[in-house]
Amino acid sequence: MNLPLKTRVDLQANIKGFAVDCRMLFLGDRVRQLVRTYEEIVHRFKQVVDSGRLFKNLLSSDEIKQFYEIQNVNGVTSVTLRNFAFQERGSLDDLKIDVRFRLDLNHFTCPLPLEKMPALGNLLPLLRANLERTQIRESLQQRLNQEDADWAMNLLLVLSQKGFATESPLPPNHFQMNKPASRVTFMGHSSLFFQSPKAAILTDPCLRLDHQLPDYAMDAARINLDAIVCSHSHWDHCDLQSFLWFDKDTLLIIPKVKNPTVFNPPIVEAMRAIGFKNFREVDLWQPLQVEDVELIPVPFHGEQDEPDAKIDHFTYVLRTEDLSVYAGVDSYRDTFGDMIPVLEKVREQYRPVLAFLPVSKMTYRYEWGGVNGFCRYLDTTLLDQSFQYTASAEDAAEWVKALRPKWVSPYATFNFAPWSTPPEVPQFEEALTRANLEKHLYPVRPFEYLEASDFAATKEMRRRALVRWFQVGSAIRKYDKRMQQNRIYRYLRNRRKQAQVTAEHH
Repeated sequence: MNLPLKTRVDLQANIKGFAVDCRMLFLGDRVRQLVRTYEEIVHRFKQVVDSGRLFKNLLSSDEIKQFYEIQNVNGVTSVTLRNFAFQERGSLDDLKIDVRFRLDLNHFTCPLPLEKMPALGNLLPLLRANLERTQIRESLQQRLNQEDADWAMNLLLVLSQKGFATESPLPPNHFQMNKPASRVTFMGHSSLFFQSPKAAILTDPCLRLDHQLPDYAMDAARINLDAIVCSHSHWDHCDLQSFLWFDKDTLLIIPKVKNPTVFNPPIVEAMRAIGFKNFREVDLWQPLQVEDVELIPVPFHGEQDEPDAKIDHFTYVLRTEDLSVYAGVDSYRDTFGDMIPVLEKVREQYRPVLAFLPVSKMTYRYEWGGVNGFCRYLDTTLLDQSFQYTASAEDAAEWVKALRPKWVSPYATFNFAPWSTPPEVPQFEEALTRANLEKHLYPVRPFEYLEASDFAATKEMRRRALVRWFQVGSAIRKYDKRMQQNRIYRYLRNRRKQAQVTAEHH
């Protein structure tokens, strides 16, 4: 009897409300303490205007002094995260992890001891295959010790009793219904699935059904992948909840983390914690071969959590004999460099026909703690300031001039649903139009693919249709936002949304 999990089953591993990620597995429960402490620092910065009084006020808190060095120089009060909290590993001994399974309105939560994470990581891929219970047990016994295999089988029993498993075989894999060819599928946000006649490579997977992914998106974890590329440690690129679903024998291609910090946590240790064991830590500009696909790690400037913060990450080129793609991930610029010289070198050496470029223009305020929820450094002159984290549509348009791809597709806008129409896409089109580059725009919807043949002149109609799709969708979004100022429209809209949710759950 087959026992695969039902298609819509999703999960999340948490520690007291914080998702388990690379940062958490580097710092342990210290993450929660740092976020709480930074919120208290910001509160005191806002409440006390006088710099001298603020300095004394901060010194009165033992918790703030525990994690931050406090100074007052020339009338400017500042706090700096102490090196032990920024650079040193925290204890993982007392971490209490819970894993929460969800199937529509059906929820199930159980403790997940840290030492059992590899057991969960080896069980889940087997539950996305059409295997019988005896086959699942045999596979687990080959990979795990007897105690961990028994733990995994007991979890499967509970999931079956609670209605998460099914006896029906899973449908054919959505991503393996086409003949092998050189193609790239946009998997939402900044994830790509690159295929060639001999290889299948997935980059930065972020498979969470609560992101409005279609059911078949989870089929990505059922593919016999030759490699998974993880460009850096941020949760939307190195999402441990997503990586739990993949075969733990898969090769992981990751950056070499030279100086671990809270902003630059190790990836290898986090991936080992969930069961992976096959790694390739890469160096910039050093190509590596995966079957008939060449991967070139390319420098990544941007997503700097604070000025001078060192982060090990990369953008990349993927190419076969008839298709070359550049992916800019979440790049922008930082205190160590700008992407334009990098892109000029990519153009000269690899001449990508298609480029995926970020256009989200994410901006963070110091008072929010940046993207992490806390900053390493804060002073009274920075509290109300913000910093740009990723490229804007205008930045990406300038990059097109340097890279000169035949086609360019905007991405990294947290769009996962095939029907989503992010406003950044028409903004990018407008920026390209101002630069007389609009004919290079080839936007792609999540889970649509492009092959070398799609770039022929005979396929121009498809490209124009996609451009029009995003134009119309953006216009509808603007109209809807404007109409929500009307009370009656807002009421009817909310009633319709509630009816849709009820229908989905029934």
